[in-house]
Amino acid sequence: MKKMVLVGLSVLSLAACHQNPQPPQLRAKAVANADNVCVLVQPEGDEKVAIVKIAEVGDPQNALEKYDINDTAASSDTCMPTYGYKFEKGHSYNFTVYLDSDEKREKAIIPSSRIFSVGFAVRDNNGNTEIFSDN
Repeated sequence: MKKMVLVGLSVLSLAACHQNPQPPQLRAKAVANADNVCVLVQPEGDEKVAIVKIAEVGDPQNALEKYDINDTAASSDTCMPTYGYKFEKGHSYNFTVYLDSDEKREKAIIPSSRIFSVGFAVRDNNGNTEIFSDN
């Protein structure tokens, strides 16, 4: 009897853990576009940019964080917004974008968000901006 109760409780506890509420963390892509930094992501459906975080590696004071944006549609062929952040040649950065889906939230699909991030260095190549990234 005790064995059956233990097996039953084990099955129930495993069955209750079928959804992971944590948003998946995916790789963004950093490239140089017209001598500017361009970060690209692969959105799905109605995903919009919800949060943008940019930080210089080794200098936490040189950071930008924008929350509750939700008015910028994400597109795989459009650079993510940088909100005027100044990238300097010779410095390294971490760029994180949170995409949020109203459609997934309305349908109670968990998670309704996805996180894209990339680390990269901005370099000068004979006057042109060059990006070296971990992607």
